[in-house]
Amino acid sequence: MTGDQAPMSSNAGDVIPESRGAVDGLWVVLAKLLRRFVYVSRVLVREPVAGSLREIEEEGFVLRQASPDDLDRGVNDLPGELDSAFVEAALVRNDICIAAFHGGRMIAFVRRSFGVAPHIKGVRVRVDQPYWYTYKMFAHPDFRGQRLSGALTLLGDMVAPDRGRHVSVGFIDMRNEASLRANLRLGSKIVGYAGFLRAGSLLIPFRTPGVVATTCRFERDND
Repeated sequence: MTGDQAPMSSNAGDVIPESRGAVDGLWVVLAKLLRRFVYVSRVLVREPVAGSLREIEEEGFVLRQASPDDLDRGVNDLPGELDSAFVEAALVRNDICIAAFHGGRMIAFVRRSFGVAPHIKGVRVRVDQPYWYTYKMFAHPDFRGQRLSGALTLLGDMVAPDRGRHVSVGFIDMRNEASLRANLRLGSKIVGYAGFLRAGSLLIPFRTPGVVATTCRFERDND
C-alpha cells in the first residue's frame, strides 16, 4: 500500500514509538510466518500537514490537481504508470490526482481516494468520511530526490478538505520500514493492524479494534 511522503518543510523526528514494540513485533512475526496466506499491514492516521509550495515552484515545477485533459496527456508522459483504463476507472470513482509538471510534461503524481481504491487483484480498500486514502504515488526517475513526493502530499492535504475529508489513513506493509518512518515524520500515528486471509477464492478481511474506528477496511473486489 502506498503511504504519504514528508514534505520538504517537515522537521519532525522519525523515531518509531516504543509503545508499539512488543505488539508490533508479534504482528511482524505473524506476517512472516503466514505470508503465503495472510497479508498484514500497519494502519496509520494523521491530520493534514501545513507548509508552503513556493520553494518547489521556484525551481520550475508546476503542481496542481490534474484535470481529465492532464491525465490523458499523462498516459503518454508516463507509460507504464498511467494507462487509459486506470485513468477512466479512477475518474468513475471520483478519485483525484495531484500532479507535478515540468516543461509541460507530467513527471510525478499521487492518487487519492474518498471511497474505494484498488489494492491487488480481487481486493480493494474502502474508506468513509472523514478519511482519505492515498493509493499510488510515482515520480519519474529523472526527477527523484527533488522533494516532489512531499510537495504533492502537501498540496493533496490542501485539497482534501474541499471534499469533506480531514484525516489521512494509510496501510503500510509490515516489511516497509522506510515508508513507516516517512509517515511518522508527518505526524502519523499507528492505530492498529488490518489485512486479509486469502486461499484460492476465499477472502477473509480482518482489522483490530483501533482500525474499526477509522471505518477503513479491505474487501472483495469482484470487478
